[in-house]
Amino acid sequence: AASDVYKRQDIIGRPGQRIEVLESGEEFQSARECARNIEGDHKSVLRAARNNREYKERHFKLIT
Repeated sequence: AASDVYKRQDIIGRPGQRIEVLESGEEFQSARECARNIEGDHKSVLRAARNNREYKERHFKLIT
């Protein structure tokens, strides 16, 4: 739901790099949020997105 995306606006720190899961079209505000959703590791999600590799049977794209 759209409201779920904005519930953690009070966090302090560097904003995340937005990620899209190509197979499902889902968009996440950060690699960490995406990794939590797929029960994976955020560094592996970023590595897969940057190098056009597969991680946990999914492909990722950085949203710029």
